[in-house]
Amino acid sequence: MDILTFLISESESIKFEFDLFETNIINLVLLIALLINVGKNFLGSQLSERQQKILQSIEDSELQAFNASNRLMQVYKQLDQFNLILEKTKEKGQSDRELKLKENYNETKRQVASLFRNARTNLERSEKQLYGGVKENFANLALNEALKILKFSLTPKDHSFINNKYIEYLKNNISYL
Repeated sequence: MDILTFLISESESIKFEFDLFETNIINLVLLIALLINVGKNFLGSQLSERQQKILQSIEDSELQAFNASNRLMQVYKQLDQFNLILEKTKEKGQSDRELKLKENYNETKRQVASLFRNARTNLERSEKQLYGGVKENFANLALNEALKILKFSLTPKDHSFINNKYIEYLKNNISYL
């Protein structure tokens, strides 16, 4: 015997409603379809804007890293050229020239060291600015999203409560001159 027929025959209170308008199935389906259609466009545009900002930040950082790497390669080339010049002058064996070249070498060495320090400092500064900018952009996007969510989910009573708490905090923590 089928369980469904058994339950129906045993209990008079169990009834199936086959009238779709009374059960609101059509209304629920239409509501869900409307929410999906409207929400898709809104969320899609928000995510697209966030993606563009993040991609732009990444492109800017890659460009800065590329420029810093190029400068570092130039410094390495200069160092190789200076080392090559030094080797050639050593082979000539002229003491005056050797002395002068040693002085030039030491000066060049100092300059190269200075260039390395500057390049390293610039690279570190660029990295800090890049990470700071990405972090700031991410934080701003997160805060904006949180504000949007709070605007739609907080009642006027909640807003009033939060504002009163903040005013109370300011009264207790700010001293006037």
